[in-house]
Amino acid sequence: MTESVAANVTTRAFKSAMSQFASGVTIVTMRAAGSFHGLTVSAFTSVSAAPPLVLICVSKQQRSHEILAAAGGFAVNILSAEQSALGGRFAEAPPEERFTGLQCFTAKTGAPILRGSLAWMDCQLQRAVDSGDHSIFIGEVLAVEVGEANEAQPLVYYNRGWRRLHPGHLSTS
Repeated sequence: MTESVAANVTTRAFKSAMSQFASGVTIVTMRAAGSFHGLTVSAFTSVSAAPPLVLICVSKQQRSHEILAAAGGFAVNILSAEQSALGGRFAEAPPEERFTGLQCFTAKTGAPILRGSLAWMDCQLQRAVDSGDHSIFIGEVLAVEVGEANEAQPLVYYNRGWRRLHPGHLSTS
């Protein structure tokens, strides 16, 4: 027999538990009103293979939230460990400085795709679902490509920090 214990789940306890779940790091980009926009996102996953669907979760407090909702499409750029500085730039730099000096190209939606990513997916926004303090944006993948750097390691977010995968263990980057 198991016993259930009701507990108050504090924001701090929830965030602490979630920090134990490792995830990849992406930069989500979009084109809106003739300009490029982007942000670092670790809440990304596949939803369906047929049709190919992915989702990202974005805080309603993010400036990019409303831009993403209006853009109609977005690209997901999956980062390698060597791109940690780029991930930091899109997480912390002023929005007008995020694309400075970067080589980008576009596919179907017009969202900028970053050269050198492990992989990218260009997505048409299918729906946005309001959920707590975030929105879940579901996109249909219209174009996808795996980068040429097959030997590169992914950038991983774990225990509130970015990590590199190494055979047999995690190490701090």
